Amino acid sequence: MGSIQNKAALLFIMSVSVLSLIAICAIAGLLSDDVASKSLETLGVLALATVIVMKAGKYFDKQEPGMPRVVDPIFRQIRRSTLLVLIVSAALLALIGILAIWGVLPSGDFIEKSISIMVVVAFAALIIVMTCLDRERV
Repeated sequence: MGSIQNKAALLFIMSVSVLSLIAICAIAGLLSDDVASKSLETLGVLALATVIVMKAGKYFDKQEPGMPRVVDPIFRQIRRSTLLVLIVSAALLALIGILAIWGVLPSGDFIEKSISIMVVVAFAALIIVMTCLDRERV
């Protein structure tokens, strides 16, 4: 059952990445606002579904005592790179927010779009990290 769960987790990670990219393009003005709202709503629904599936999946995946658990190394690599993205996006979000508060950056459309993009990136990275941690059973 672990192989199916690993494949499902990888598919979920790819879909979160694609939906986040669509949302970022829509926020930047490359796509319509309708696409942005629908992709963000879909991202939220996928996040909620993932939390439910991760919690429920723990009851189905019973390990035999004494059997070593084989963890797919791809999840560790994805988690480490995504954690870097999460840290950078959170730092940039804080920096842009502080610069906007102190009036260094002019308030307006640029600030709103930048903060929105950083929030989408940070949220997607958080979802991906949670999924990888679940598959690693850390």
